[in-house]
Amino acid sequence: GHACGDQLLIAVAERLRALESRERLWSSAFVHNTHGLAVSDAAALAYLAVNPAYARLLGFTCEELEGSGVQERYPAGEHERVRALSERADALGAASMETLQLHRDGTPIPVLLDLVSVRDAQGRLIYRISTITDLRERRHAEAELRRREARHLIDQRFRLLAESAPIGILLTDATGVITYANPAWLAITGRAAEQALAHHAIEIIHPDDRERVRTAWRGAARRDSLDLEFRTLRPGGEARWMQSHASAMRDVATAEVLGYVHT
Repeated sequence: GHACGDQLLIAVAERLRALESRERLWSSAFVHNTHGLAVSDAAALAYLAVNPAYARLLGFTCEELEGSGVQERYPAGEHERVRALSERADALGAASMETLQLHRDGTPIPVLLDLVSVRDAQGRLIYRISTITDLRERRHAEAELRRREARHLIDQRFRLLAESAPIGILLTDATGVITYANPAWLAITGRAAEQALAHHAIEIIHPDDRERVRTAWRGAARRDSLDLEFRTLRPGGEARWMQSHASAMRDVATAEVLGYVHT
């Protein structure tokens, strides 16, 4: 009888140690997870526990969030969507959506919210587990991709227009170096593309007009457009009069001159 009792005690002790080890494992996973994790009371709609990643994302400490209302951390316009998500998670066991959470300073943060509803052995809803993923970097990358695609489309349309335009079109950077010349401009100046690209635009101007044009171009940075008449010098030495209209291309954010478009 004693031997059986001792074996039972040993088995129970080993089981308890295994449970304690598993509990420590899950506790460590909760605390050190890089995703924001929160456990909330299903009835009171209050945070029971949050991990450091969750609190850090919203600008709080864990202690400050625990016990506070879950809805307080969502903009008013998201309350109905979060409520509907909770109902869907309660019915299906889990649900997710993209939403906004409020930083301590009131800044809305785009997040992916994964919600899991947990029930006891009798099927009663006891709490919900939220996992949030910060979407700001992803949104920034998506916006940058859209900007690049839009710029590529604009570049394609500009090139299609410029290639078929009956007037000369020239693009230069802010220093005057040629970055694009359309066929009409090349025909007017008598140059091939390789003779124009990466060269300074002043090189095509007649020596007697260069200083006047150079002075005018220096002043162009202070205004958005410039109209000039000057002579160009073709490779064979022939001089041709050209009427040129130049418009500055500026950075939208800083207004810095990025270059000029000449027609």
